[in-house]
Amino acid sequence: MNWEFFSELNKALDRTMADEAAALIFTGRPGVFSAGLDLKLLPTQDLREQLKF
Repeated sequence: MNWEFFSELNKALDRTMADEAAALIFTGRPGVFSAGLDLKLLPTQDLREQLKF
């Protein structure tokens, strides 16, 4: 998960709320596994950016 992921997720949540949908379902792509945060991104950020993230 990185800034782009959270930006797109927030847009999807905003659309879900605007449409007054009862649920939002999102799935991954076949053959792709995500264990969470983008660990390559974190070391490139300073402490302030890490805390914001």
